[in-house]
Amino acid sequence: MVSGAAARVAATLGWAAASAVTVRGVGGAVRTAESLAWLSASAADEPGEAGEVRLVLVLPLLREQAVIAEVLAHFEKTMAARPGTVLLVVTTAREEAERAESRSQLPGLARAVSAGVPSGRVASRFVGLLPREQLLALAGEFSRRPYGECRERVRQAVDALPSTAELASQLCARARGRGVDVRHLHYPHTGGAMAHQVNYAADSFLGELGPEERAGWWIGLYNADSRPHPDTLAAVAARAAAPEARIVQQSALFTGNLAQMPPGMAGATAAGAAWLQSRWTLAREIPRLRRQAAAARSGRRGVPLAHCVGHGLFVRADQWSAWGGLPTELMNEDLAAGFLACAAGVPIDPVPVLEIGDSPSTLRALVRQQSQWFWSYAQYPAMVRLAAARDVGTPAVRWRLAATGLVRGALWLGQSPAVAATVVLPWLHRRAGGSPRSTVAAACGSALALGSYLALPARALAARAPSGNGTSRTWRWRAGAGMVPAALLFSAGPWHCLARAAWCRLSGRAVRHGKTER
Repeated sequence: MVSGAAARVAATLGWAAASAVTVRGVGGAVRTAESLAWLSASAADEPGEAGEVRLVLVLPLLREQAVIAEVLAHFEKTMAARPGTVLLVVTTAREEAERAESRSQLPGLARAVSAGVPSGRVASRFVGLLPREQLLALAGEFSRRPYGECRERVRQAVDALPSTAELASQLCARARGRGVDVRHLHYPHTGGAMAHQVNYAADSFLGELGPEERAGWWIGLYNADSRPHPDTLAAVAARAAAPEARIVQQSALFTGNLAQMPPGMAGATAAGAAWLQSRWTLAREIPRLRRQAAAARSGRRGVPLAHCVGHGLFVRADQWSAWGGLPTELMNEDLAAGFLACAAGVPIDPVPVLEIGDSPSTLRALVRQQSQWFWSYAQYPAMVRLAAARDVGTPAVRWRLAATGLVRGALWLGQSPAVAATVVLPWLHRRAGGSPRSTVAAACGSALALGSYLALPARALAARAPSGNGTSRTWRWRAGAGMVPAALLFSAGPWHCLARAAWCRLSGRAVRHGKTER
């Protein structure tokens, strides 16, 4: 048990954590309200002239058999609002290579199903072998059946599963028959990540155009979880029409699949994480983009750090060619692109129309996603070298931006420990010798800190966010119930990332860009 001097130190740290959580919470609530007000005011403005802006959307896919039909149907409707838009659907040979390697897992999957392992655990463990819903169905239907029967059924399911490339080819051909300019490309290399797929498709498209024909073209990036708002392309084209515009960024709320979250506390925690990530978009991402764009347009020194996101990102064709496409040297190409833009003083203009994206529905997938995202924070020194190699910015500018990114990464690492210290503050205060009355005061302080950090921004989001994105009373209640455990889990991904990086360094293994599974 904690007692004596150690207890007093722990209580002091607990009070410091609660204070930090309160400051972050109140500031986040204010900025969330400001972002929502900006979105409402900007949406009410008349759209500007789109001029000769033309859009080509790039959609990289890897093991997306379960959602490809639905996502292409959504993009077809989105493109109808702006005739002349082109959609490039990019599959990859990596899927076929990984599928061949994964067949070694068939006996393990059959044994797990035969042994009656819970379907959720089966789906989490073997999600790269079959789509999650198919794994859940297999585990439920064939649970505790003889191993031979399970193995045969699993083999049949894997053999019958078409590749994403096969489905993309069929669906794109049907769309073209309806007059939609949807093109299927297949990245032929097995070692590339999503950025390689995107660069391959965009460069192939631009390579078919002459220098004069490229004028006016913008390259837009989305992924299989993206569901752009119907007004997206008009809003992007209006922003892109400004002569100085070179990068336009659409931000996202991650509430598109709240209704599909599993039951129980795990599902509520996943819903709470989606709510927290959506709050982060409004409290951090949009304000930073607005400050960065204003500073870059003013021409003043000290452009602040903001980052690009790989879905909803639009880049003018000449800027794309100047960069040589997305950076592929680092784990996450989008934050690296944002770093280059900030170092060069190029504005990243936010578009006032939100995308509604999905969030991981399992805790394991959530940790993996955040671990993948955190790689960029660990690689800010590498971004300095990347910018130097491309002669972008001065050394002072590059290191100032990197320092900002490293501080933000440290705050992310400390987020869950600070929330945990706030939760246990009454106990720490009591162990340090606090009276019953002062312990009640500590409990009230803890509740106020958590309320400011979680409830205030969430209330602003729920009250003013667009309808139809998970703000109904039922899902608001579930997300609210899961916000505290989600906040306690939010730093797990970053710490997992650092542990993975250390293991790869010690073992000499190469780090590969992973896919976030639902």
